[in-house]
Amino acid sequence: MLETELKTKDKEIKIYPYNKLKDNFIISEEVKYLTIDIGLSQEAVPISKWLTTNGKKDRGVIAVEPLPYNIECLLQGKGKNRGSGQVSLNENLIIGNNQPGFDIKNKFILIEAAIDNVKTPTEKTFYVATPDTGNCSLIAENITGPSNPNNIEKEIQVTAIPLSYIFDKIDKSRFPFIENLKIDTEGNDINVIKSCNPEDLKRVVFLSIECALACPQGRYRDTATPIINYLKPLGFEVIDNSPSDYKFINTNLKDLIKEHNLTCMDGDHGIFKISIK
Repeated sequence: MLETELKTKDKEIKIYPYNKLKDNFIISEEVKYLTIDIGLSQEAVPISKWLTTNGKKDRGVIAVEPLPYNIECLLQGKGKNRGSGQVSLNENLIIGNNQPGFDIKNKFILIEAAIDNVKTPTEKTFYVATPDTGNCSLIAENITGPSNPNNIEKEIQVTAIPLSYIFDKIDKSRFPFIENLKIDTEGNDINVIKSCNPEDLKRVVFLSIECALACPQGRYRDTATPIINYLKPLGFEVIDNSPSDYKFINTNLKDLIKEHNLTCMDGDHGIFKISIK
């Protein structure tokens, strides 16, 4: 797998597969609609299920994952839950999920970085969880808190970039709106949202964020309320919150859903079914 190292403010950000990146991401001309996926873990199961359930060839993905081990799994298709749906970038395929192989050549861009509320690419400490590397986080207490049975295996240094950096590299004339923005960063989700220009967030039709309200036993801190309060003035309303995967719809872009046959990503079933009046 070839890669490019994008040098920004003396920070090198690896992007797979190889792109001669100048002003915008280079994506297959077949792609008509884009989704941004922040936090894939080893397999990228939610985006894999959504793409294969959709079955459409005109969808593209810009994905972000900071952990080098998970990057290797995504490149080689060797995640532990491969049968549920697995990105294999070296093969340009999604495998598993009852699929013989779903072609993602030139339709899936993977960026090796973290997303955080920073102005420019910044070195950050990233906490690697064990036994479940899917629970790694920029926030240490999110791994060792009462709601999470993992331990911190080690600390590594990663490059964090703002979400606005990704939007800036998307050709707005070709992709005036973003079909889905999925965020799963183990407690850092509000910082991911705040790292994006609000005008760019307003271009997102569906938003899926891992967050939850505080529970009476105190096992979970309230990560949902700050997100809901931040997104409401931008036109987003909650359409689902079960169990801790909140889904939002941009009420200002509802007309696009029927016009373009857009679908909301769901990690368990591929597509979250909604009724648009």
